[in-house]
Parts: sequence; C-alpha cells; structure tokens
Amino acid sequence: MTSVYSCRFLTTPQIARTISRDERTTQSILTRLSSARYLTAVRRPVAEPSAPDIVYALAQRGADLVASHLDVDRGRIRWKKYHNLVGLPFVERSPARRVGQRRS
Repeated sequence: MTSVYSCRFLTTPQIARTISRDERTTQSILTRLSSARYLTAVRRPVAEPSAPDIVYALAQRGADLVASHLDVDRGRIRWKKYHNLVGLPFVERSPARRVGQRRS
C-alpha cells in the first residue's frame, strides 16, 4: 500500500515485484483490496496488447491505512480523491517510473 502511495500509480507486475509475489497471487490481492476500497483500479487504453491496461491508485481507506502504518496523522498523507483523476498522458507515463522512486 505504501508503494502505491509513493508512486501514485502502479501496475500489477510492478506491485508483484515490490511484494515479491507472482502476478497471479498479486492480482488476487489487488482485486480484494479494490473491492474493499483500499485501492482504485484505473483502466487505461494501451497500444501494446501485452501491456497492463489497469493501474492501481490509493483510495480513501488506503490513505487512512497508510497513515496508520506510518504512524502519522492522516492530514500529513498527501492524498486526495482528485489525485486519481488525471489525464491519459500522466497515467501512461507514471507507471514507467522505477518502483520505489519517490515522487517530488
């Protein structure tokens, strides 16, 4: 969850690498986290058929959980619902960043 917060958007393969799980297990976990509204699944159009068409972003409950996990006041977590409402060029570019790279 903190990786998604740090990177803003991540694909299933990127999350699988950060949690050291296979993609099938990771997809199952992400489906449950999305259903429970900790993460939001954002569908994006892709040119390559092999490219992931869904990126995951933090949801309100996820932001609350990150604050609890980091033991900080929720107000210090820089996340708002509108952060997930970005244009296609941002979503296309964002997952290409290295996992673990902090946003500025």
